[in-house]
Amino acid sequence: MAASAREVALNVLRRIRQHRAYADLALNAEFQKNELADHDRGLVTELVYGVLRQRIYLDWLLDNFSRQPIGRMENRVADALRLGAYQLLSLDRVPEYAAVDESVKLAPRRAAGLVNALLRTVQRRKNDLPVPAGKDPLAVAAIRWSHPLWILREWARLFGEETAVAIAQADQATPPAVVRVNPLQMDRDALLVALTDLEPSPTPHSPWGVRLPRLEPALQHPLLTAGAFLVQGEASQIVGDLLDVRAGEKVADLCAAPGGKSSFLATKVGPQGRLVAGDLHPNRLRLLQSTFQRLGITWAEVRQLDAAAPGDFYREQGPFDRILIDAPCTALGTLAKQPEIKYQATAGDPARLADLQLEICRRAADGLRPGGVLLYSVCTLTAAETTSVTERFLNERADFVRDDLRPDFASRYDGFLQADGTFLSLPPRTGAEGMFAARFRRK
Repeated sequence: MAASAREVALNVLRRIRQHRAYADLALNAEFQKNELADHDRGLVTELVYGVLRQRIYLDWLLDNFSRQPIGRMENRVADALRLGAYQLLSLDRVPEYAAVDESVKLAPRRAAGLVNALLRTVQRRKNDLPVPAGKDPLAVAAIRWSHPLWILREWARLFGEETAVAIAQADQATPPAVVRVNPLQMDRDALLVALTDLEPSPTPHSPWGVRLPRLEPALQHPLLTAGAFLVQGEASQIVGDLLDVRAGEKVADLCAAPGGKSSFLATKVGPQGRLVAGDLHPNRLRLLQSTFQRLGITWAEVRQLDAAAPGDFYREQGPFDRILIDAPCTALGTLAKQPEIKYQATAGDPARLADLQLEICRRAADGLRPGGVLLYSVCTLTAAETTSVTERFLNERADFVRDDLRPDFASRYDGFLQADGTFLSLPPRTGAEGMFAARFRRK
């Protein structure tokens, strides 16, 4: 018997938990195993991302009605309860009886009574639910907006409590799908016309971006296969522009996969220039090569590279005019798109990754020519991985200065540029994913 949409959603949540998988990859794996109609695939996607975005709140709510905390229940029972509660509270198009009955079917028989009783309670109390309360506003917000408390405290230290809560609230919304035109094939206006059936609109900040209500139709569009566009967040598109690459230059992208920024840089240097795109793992190198091939970029060089321990790379390949370090990070700026990350990251990760990020910067610094430019970027919003890395780097390298991005980019990206000349995308302010970037110049 074919699996139902809710059974597939349950299996996706299991994959994410057991294998620390990304939600989109777990969804694709289950869709390949199970043939579902388009509307059922849409329901699975909605259920998975909805539960991931709201899991902490859903668990808190269910704990209010249960003598056994949901954290002590077996995983299949807990996920069945979360799926049912999410449907009751957030999916008006799903009849309440179906939300309860189908969730009961997902649970082991021995737990069916428990699941039925708890979900019936949520159903009865739907218009009179308990509300998180307490003396610590961040702790309350962590429950209400389903974020681990340590993440909100990180943001509050850097941006203040009000902004920290606003970021968490913004993460609860389904973000628009964003793609970037491949300028080797067409301009953005032409892409907007070509994607008319998908209800496109231009991104408000990136001059190359297009917003779409849903991503899946774009992934099935023939123009994607033909290389006319690629999926890339708006802030990520802008970061590539901040390196200010010129035609004919020699450029390195050190952590390049999946290739969104690298492919943009390649179009800037052109065939007369040189772009070396490196990454560590073979599967990521294959992804990078696939991106270049699909977009028609034949002049980019793909190399296996450990950016923190590059060996003879810079001696043999350098010096470079410009280097991009889009460093490995906690990715806490992407929680609207990748909500599973907030359950996989730990409070010790920012400091651990900051040491790696600084080491990559140290190594890259020696690969630049005098007057060369280094751009450091991360899709996260922790102090350790953003301002702290840049300060530590400048304290070590007296031969580098930080560029003020405002003179070159204020007219285009004013809402993203800080008083110190760095780039910062805060989702509630920009409507884009969270990112930080700083540009340095070798004396």
